[in-house]
Amino acid sequence: MLKRTVLLRGATLLALVLTASTVLSAPALAQQTVPPTPTPVAVDTFDPAAAGGRTVVKWYVGLGTGGDPKQIDVQRRVVDQFNKSQDKTYLALQIVDNKVASTTLATQIAAGNVPDVVGPVGTVGRATFDGNYLDLTDLIQSNGVDLSQYDPAVVKAYNVPGQGQIGIPFAVFPSYIYFNKDLFDEAGLAYPPQNFGDTYQGKEWNWDTLRDLAKQLTVDDKGNDATSADFRPDNIVQFGFDLQYGTDPRAMATPFGANRLIDNEGRAQVPSNWLTAWNFFYDGMFKDHWMPNDPYRNSDLFGKGSVFNSGHVAMAYTHLWYTCCIDPVSKGGKVKNWDIAVVPSYQGVTTAKLHADTFVIMKATPHPDQAFQVYRYLITNKDLLDVYGAMPAIGEMQAGFFRGLDDKFSPVKVNWQVAVASLAYPDVPNHE
Repeated sequence: MLKRTVLLRGATLLALVLTASTVLSAPALAQQTVPPTPTPVAVDTFDPAAAGGRTVVKWYVGLGTGGDPKQIDVQRRVVDQFNKSQDKTYLALQIVDNKVASTTLATQIAAGNVPDVVGPVGTVGRATFDGNYLDLTDLIQSNGVDLSQYDPAVVKAYNVPGQGQIGIPFAVFPSYIYFNKDLFDEAGLAYPPQNFGDTYQGKEWNWDTLRDLAKQLTVDDKGNDATSADFRPDNIVQFGFDLQYGTDPRAMATPFGANRLIDNEGRAQVPSNWLTAWNFFYDGMFKDHWMPNDPYRNSDLFGKGSVFNSGHVAMAYTHLWYTCCIDPVSKGGKVKNWDIAVVPSYQGVTTAKLHADTFVIMKATPHPDQAFQVYRYLITNKDLLDVYGAMPAIGEMQAGFFRGLDDKFSPVKVNWQVAVASLAYPDVPNHE
């Protein structure tokens, strides 16, 4: 009872702190009074002579990825290719260091020097400048953009109440369960489901079922699993499950349903489903011990944070971008045989957290038509998707992306359709 009371009080405090943080950090750009000051720009490709009499469209990079030297080179090349193909529109690239990109953009907005296209940018970067983006609905219709090539749920995620369709999907990072097949085989247990709606050994595939499975896959140094009376929680050598790089309170809670720490009236709240999730995972770490706490998670045995890559956890829930952190077998990877499974449900509803990047057009652009021409060029550019390491939101481009992952992780065979299917269950509102 004491633990529940402490968690409730802590959750209330967390809601107040995060709410205050959100309110205090979100600039009221409509009343922006920051005076224009010199700001650091890493790259600015604008060349008046090269632009000639063409309409200049400015592309601003820095709120998200795009500042890596290799990325800068590719982005420059993408701009050059566009400019060589056009006689009416000239594209200028501006790249700002991520650490100062938000303040730099705020200063430019205040000075009336607004870029036309901004991106790639994720949820947090976009939220910082809410209300400053152009509703693309009319441009999408007038230009005949086929939205059927995207997952409808992802398109809808960019339709913001009061702002309209502020973006078209570009790069997506769905979430799912990574699982170590060798550890399942060793325990004689069936693999988790790879289709939404499938059961696990006759039971609904929900978080309770995953917990029970994870207990059987959590083992101490004497070979006892977490269901045994002889289990030694201070000497665990293998865990059944981890929230891989996802222990931020909002990320942790969202698999139990999307929600917010602010209600519709702007007041701090503790969503009941999120409180249930926090208690559930607290028990997993500190009571039933089927999930690592931070001392275990950050130990040498468990990969110093990259727990799944250590080979000592059976299941891990995270996003597609974690493929960056799994060592291939060809390079001595400790996980020799792995695959992916669908996210469990909570009370009959499945929520698969989504990380996604796209581009936006600023509402103040003086050239919306030309900006949209550039926008379409960028969101369909394969070179950008490749250098950003992103899964394309366009369905017909995904096969090539997954072939690249297959080559990287050969001879491991992964059912990437799980990742594609997970796009249909995004968290709205997004946990970020």
